[in-house]
Amino acid sequence: MVELQSWDPLFRTLFESMVAGVGIEDRRAVFDADGTLWAGDAGRHMVHMLAERGVVKTRDGAVDSAGVLREYDAMEAIRPLDAYTWCVSVMASLPESSVISYANDVAAEMAKNAQFHPMRCLLDWLSSRKFQIAVVSASNRWVIAAMIHHLELPVDAIVAMDCDVENGTLTNRLRHPLVNGPGKVDAILARLGWSHWAFAAGNSVHDVPMMSRAKGGALMINPNEDAYRQAIALGFWVRRFPFSTNEP
Repeated sequence: MVELQSWDPLFRTLFESMVAGVGIEDRRAVFDADGTLWAGDAGRHMVHMLAERGVVKTRDGAVDSAGVLREYDAMEAIRPLDAYTWCVSVMASLPESSVISYANDVAAEMAKNAQFHPMRCLLDWLSSRKFQIAVVSASNRWVIAAMIHHLELPVDAIVAMDCDVENGTLTNRLRHPLVNGPGKVDAILARLGWSHWAFAAGNSVHDVPMMSRAKGGALMINPNEDAYRQAIALGFWVRRFPFSTNEP
């Protein structure tokens, strides 16, 4: 039987109490990905790799990976949803086979030192208790799938930023609902048919709507000041992990 060896007694009690209060038919858990299951932002990392390889350029057409990241970070600071959708739309016209290859390269690099091992332990523990587990992310679905594969996580479903694929090529038609903030809740319902879940975990204010729908408990990982205030106000559990990442 899988045990919660990476968690202190307080959290073990919280998790065990949550599971004890959930019927088998309601055993669903939703997890954010970047910053929650691993350190760093896989979607951002993938844009950096595409920029390094000349696939993505700056607004003035320069092959400058640092410049692309500066533009992305500036966009995210003002309009996060625009930044997350841009990371998908910028890949329009690429063969899906190439996108999968790029995503696997990102995951192979990030997975070396990015995983939060207590979160892996929690996923294994929930899976052993017959929970259905979904990862819900504003990063693109190809890089999230690659990270889950490389880390061998027990995940049943992925709900992530996506677009239509025609004749093996990505288009600029984004799939709605867009998976961020309240859109995470809408996307879970639209793609999985889940209207409720017992447990949720995230790391930012963008995860709060999804976490607020958890009936048994919600866990905030490494929150910034704003996310921490919201977590405390809403009664979420909070856990901080030391981490390192090779994200640019």
